Amino acid sequence: MEDFDLSEHDYAARTLDADIVIAHSLTGDVPAGAEALTTRVLAREPIDLIVPRDHPLAGRPEVRPRDLRDVEWIAVPRGYPFDTIVQAVEQATGVPARRAQRLRDNRLVHSLVAAGAGVALLPRFTTADATGSTVAIPLRGVRARRSIVALSRPDRAARYAVRYVTDTLATIGADLGRNEAGNVYEHVHIQAKMKPCH
Repeated sequence: MEDFDLSEHDYAARTLDADIVIAHSLTGDVPAGAEALTTRVLAREPIDLIVPRDHPLAGRPEVRPRDLRDVEWIAVPRGYPFDTIVQAVEQATGVPARRAQRLRDNRLVHSLVAAGAGVALLPRFTTADATGSTVAIPLRGVRARRSIVALSRPDRAARYAVRYVTDTLATIGADLGRNEAGNVYEHVHIQAKMKPCH
């Protein structure tokens, strides 16, 4: 098992070395370049605005681009998928976003938000806040959702073990989707229920 931080169009090439590649796409259900592969959407995950618990926006049930004109962002590097959401906010408001930092590690981004250094966009299911120091707020008015997708070469996708693992991942993703307020760390118990693959 390997973990790579890739651009969306680079996921497909990883299927040469792996039976299943877990990719994500903010543009649709099939990442760019993966059109010839066997794909299966495992989950559709909202990307939420994360603010410190004492931030003026923290009590809102949702935010819109106009609410974000004056915030300072802890953003991702240029070209990373979540940056397209900040760009959409800029486009909707006509106001350039103030990016205090550009970082690729979501845990570091979350820590800086918790410390009051700015606000950020982070995925709902995979952002854990054990301290309760931040608040996640749904962002409306721009596309703020990603598809988490399993990619396989067709010959590998036909294998029982690959189908079994993909089906299990889809079950976990469906469970998360039914409980959009949920967190992936609360759903790990599903893995314990997996049956041996023969």
